[in-house]
Amino acid sequence: MSEPHQGPEFEMIWRGKWMGDGATTIDELIKEVERAGSDLRAMRSLGVRLREPVIDDYGYLITDDPAVAKRLGFTAVEDADVDDVEDDGVDSTGAP
Repeated sequence: MSEPHQGPEFEMIWRGKWMGDGATTIDELIKEVERAGSDLRAMRSLGVRLREPVIDDYGYLITDDPAVAKRLGFTAVEDADVDDVEDDGVDSTGAP
């Protein structure tokens, strides 16, 4: 789990679903899995964290460093909690 942060947060969804797709040998599969591990280690060295446990193959990688986010192609996380907005566009507090 991630620690509380200050300032903007950026995220990238990481999935392993297609990892190894097209491999025709165990060696090719190992190479792809090792590449993914290497990519994740590199992101960790830049301060990237996992927001919450991976569920159903969805891992939310986060950073609060804009330079790291730009380098890795992360997107900004919206501050508003979309669960607080009802279908009619009015949030649960009644504000328009």
